[in-house]
Amino acid sequence: MISKNSFNELASQLRCPSGEIGKQVGKQMDELNTPQNDWIITLLNLQPSDRVLEIGFGTGKTLEKIAKIVKAGKIYGVELSNTMIDVASRKLKDKISLGLIKLYKDNSENLPFLDNSFNKIFSVHTVYFWENLNRVFSQLFRVSSVGGITAIYFVSPILAPSEEFHEYSQTEIVQGLTAVGYKNIQIQKKKFGKQNGICILAKK
Repeated sequence: MISKNSFNELASQLRCPSGEIGKQVGKQMDELNTPQNDWIITLLNLQPSDRVLEIGFGTGKTLEKIAKIVKAGKIYGVELSNTMIDVASRKLKDKISLGLIKLYKDNSENLPFLDNSFNKIFSVHTVYFWENLNRVFSQLFRVSSVGGITAIYFVSPILAPSEEFHEYSQTEIVQGLTAVGYKNIQIQKKKFGKQNGICILAKK
């Protein structure tokens, strides 16, 4: 059985992958989360001229897929992990050099963008690491354009809770989005193996 300290260390790597272990964690997350990310891309109904923001882009695999659809717009990503930024920067170097994709190191409570910058915003499996939903949702609402859609994907219940994770209920997330001004909130659900996948779509 894995020790509590070892599990918390793993959870910390999931939050902010670092070093060689972090690279392996990022690769494993790609393998595990590809179906969820593909589903979110479908729900967002991406268009060629969209302005897209991903919170927590990991290795950049999903941004790479989005770039095949959003060819005349802008694609941005925010990530905490220097390791993941390095990995994604190499993977996406051609798109970055063309100016289609831009990557930033920052946290979700302090987004480095102007108001009304994006019409599609999404985040997959990161809400567990947000200590203050109001601060994060306020930032997402601020940088979303009028009529823009924000998608938050998570699972409930969390399969392996730890001190590193915040387990928010569907109700808490909906209430948090509503409190900062989002409207027309829709809830989509899909089963991924043992995961009860939930995507909350909210419009500004």
